[in-house]
Amino acid sequence: MGSAFKTLMTKGGVLLIPPALLSKLYVKGSLNCSPENSEFKLKNVLAPSTIIGFEKVEVDGAPYPLDKVLLSKKNSVRLAASVTPQAPFLLNINEEVKVTLEGLKLSPGFHRIALHLESKEVGEVEIPVEDTVWES
Repeated sequence: MGSAFKTLMTKGGVLLIPPALLSKLYVKGSLNCSPENSEFKLKNVLAPSTIIGFEKVEVDGAPYPLDKVLLSKKNSVRLAASVTPQAPFLLNINEEVKVTLEGLKLSPGFHRIALHLESKEVGEVEIPVEDTVWES
C-alpha cells in the first residue's frame, strides 16, 4: 500500500485513510505562541468522532507530556491524558477544538506536531500539524 495511506485495524478489518485527508483536520494558520504556551486548532470536517485515548503527542519529533496538552471546545476544557474509553472526548462534525501545549513556546520557524490518538470509529490515527510560527 505504501505511504499513500494510513492503515488502520478495526473490528471489521482494515480501513485506509489517506494522510492528506487527516491533515485537513488542522485549521491552517492557527499555530500560535504566547510567552507561556503554544496552541492550534483542529476542525472535524470528516464525521462525528469519539476519541477514546491519546497515545502520544510529538513536537518536532520529540514526545510532549499528555498531562500538558489541553483540549478546549465551547465551554469545556480537558487534559488529553484524561481521555479514556470510559471518559471519551466527543467531537461533532464541523466542531472546532483548540489544542494548547502548556509550557511550550515554539521558536519562530517551521514546526511539525503529531497527535497520535484512538477513535472508537476507526481505531488509531495520527493527525499531522505542519505550520510556521512567525516572529512577532
